[in-house]
Amino acid sequence: MSAADAKKFMDHVKKDPVLRKKLVKESHSAMDRAVKIARKHGYKITKDDFHKHLKKQWAAKKPSSSQKADAFTCVPMV
Repeated sequence: MSAADAKKFMDHVKKDPVLRKKLVKESHSAMDRAVKIARKHGYKITKDDFHKHLKKQWAAKKPSSSQKADAFTCVPMV
């Protein structure tokens, strides 16, 4: 997806409540799967714990425009 398409999509999401609801539902499903995987590996976390940590990490680490970032960690992928 080009940057222009990404912007168009996000603008569409802002204006379309049905699309926004679908997107939110998918993001919750992805977080549920991530927490389930973490628990299988012995981590005792909740979805709320995970979400709070991600928000804090995203605020602290903003990749430059030339770096690709992982959606969960916002850490540039090499």
